[in-house]
Amino acid sequence: MFFDIFIYSFDNYGNNRTQMGKRSIFFRSMDKRKFIFPILCCVLVILILNTTGKSFVNKSRSLLIETAVNINQSFQNINSKIVSIRYFLNHDINKNILKLHEANQKLAYEIENLKHLKAENEELRKILDLKKRISDKIIIAKITNVFSNDYIRSCALNVGSSNGVEVDDIVRNRDGLIGRISEVHETWSCVLSIIDTNSKIPVKIGKEQINAILSGDNSRMLSVSMKNEDTSLKDGDIAETAYFENPICNQIPVGKVIESHGTFFIKPFVDFCSLQYVCILKNK
Repeated sequence: MFFDIFIYSFDNYGNNRTQMGKRSIFFRSMDKRKFIFPILCCVLVILILNTTGKSFVNKSRSLLIETAVNINQSFQNINSKIVSIRYFLNHDINKNILKLHEANQKLAYEIENLKHLKAENEELRKILDLKKRISDKIIIAKITNVFSNDYIRSCALNVGSSNGVEVDDIVRNRDGLIGRISEVHETWSCVLSIIDTNSKIPVKIGKEQINAILSGDNSRMLSVSMKNEDTSLKDGDIAETAYFENPICNQIPVGKVIESHGTFFIKPFVDFCSLQYVCILKNK
């Protein structure tokens, strides 16, 4: 009966529109039977909602909320697993990077150590060649400590009186004169370098064999004091040791003449910053 009334009303509505002459072409072309099934579905939904009431709505809402919560929980679990995987991957990568850094540091240390050993072996080889050329009686020593400040320039050697070292023995290397023994103990000794303020070295300079005394001033240059003030020095002249008792202590190269603002200095041949091995010559 409900549908008969609905169709009847719909027909009357169509007849009224026809009578008024305002019915659209689109509406006239429609088939009224196509609307029956959608309308029935809507009516059925309305009846179900009216029958079940709030309980249905609440159950539906609870089901939707529960479904949303489960979905959210699933996404959180997936995200936590992804974060865990990324953490372990990053942890492994950082661990490998740390291992590589440590390996590089170790290799760098070994390379520097090898360079140091190579330089030390090269200097020792030069000292041994010097010993063969001069005398087998000279003593080879290694520098163990360096004392350098505003008042002193000296170093300690690993040989002493038990090795035959005496005070005033001459110390040199292949490049030239280093200094003299100033203090002797049983197993070690001290060298007073030629650049120390307490050092005085007799030398001859240049081809003219000019007699002079070289004095240190704790710098890398030696002052020149000449007996004959009328004698002139030349830039580049070589200064050599002279007047020592043992002939092998004479003619040891000391340095070359440098002129600065009309004043002459001697620049030593020895590089005092890189000494490791020396030769000790008996002065007496």
